[in-house]
Amino acid sequence: MTDQSVLVALLAERSTKRGQFTLASGKQSKYYVDARLTTMSPEGLSVIGPLALSTLRQSGWEVDAVG
Repeated sequence: MTDQSVLVALLAERSTKRGQFTLASGKQSKYYVDARLTTMSPEGLSVIGPLALSTLRQSGWEVDAVG
């Protein structure tokens, strides 16, 4: 499994809820995604970090610091 597919699986498992939700906009949705449940977990961070670093390197951006 690639890191991207692991991240998608984590998001589907941990962050996606099915049901009837009223969004902040007032609209109704059958799905609600709270990505923080994945991005702030140890497993999510261990996948997101390398993916973000790879993306930055591919973009050619020079990173001096992260905060």
